[in-house]
Amino acid sequence: MLSNIAGHIQVSAGTAGRIDVEALKHAWGPNAEQAKRRLSDAVVETYATGNRVELRVEHGDRRDARSVDVEFNVKVPPDAAVDLRTVSGDVRVTNVKGEVRVQGVNGNFALEGTARLAAVKTVSGGITINNAGTDAQLSLSTINGDVLVQTLNSRALDVNTVNGDVRISGWSGDRAHIRTLDGDLDLQTSLVKGGRYEIESHSGHISLSLPEQPGFELEAHTFNGRIRIDFPIRSEGPIRDSDRGPRSVRGTYGDGSSSLRLQTFNGNLTVTRR
Repeated sequence: MLSNIAGHIQVSAGTAGRIDVEALKHAWGPNAEQAKRRLSDAVVETYATGNRVELRVEHGDRRDARSVDVEFNVKVPPDAAVDLRTVSGDVRVTNVKGEVRVQGVNGNFALEGTARLAAVKTVSGGITINNAGTDAQLSLSTINGDVLVQTLNSRALDVNTVNGDVRISGWSGDRAHIRTLDGDLDLQTSLVKGGRYEIESHSGHISLSLPEQPGFELEAHTFNGRIRIDFPIRSEGPIRDSDRGPRSVRGTYGDGSSSLRLQTFNGNLTVTRR
């Protein structure tokens, strides 16, 4: 585990049985003497128990913590489990095959080639996932930032953002719950038989691009927007599509073997073939 207060973190796959750490400290203050004191006050502590190694940045005077950042460049064995925690700073993880967890407050997170990604959470910052996988369910969460996923192998996907767009391509699983309060949702995926998919935005457009499907049950609702479905839906009730007020479509396409629910308060809903 690596715990940092401020500074960027980069972790990549290295040599089996070996961990290499480069830590670069930066400090500033009202004068050079004060900056030097703050620099020496920040210490990278190392704790090792069995096959677990923990790196932690400690500050003798926590009031000076905001005036020091530590940048890490870490190489770990390719199959190592990695747990990263930071308050302020970007994080990048590449080609690590063990379980990966990343948590922070302020920073952008980028993960590529991570075969067992478990959770990525930040308060203010974007999340980018490329060519990754997970054992079961992947949870992605940010309050203020976009989420971009390209090529993901995961059975279930849970995505939350309050203020940001979500764009997902190259993923196919049997469970998805994707939500944003203020942002657009753009997904290029395929549905699995028996799968359940819930996609919600309060203020934003939802666009879903699907290949030819065996079938799905559809519920689509918007209060202020239009609905476009390129698949022929057998309606299970009146299609509300008036010029004013809520609009909704409920019905079945094909064998109805998966469940698809789309909802936004202010935005268009689009399901297209590709």
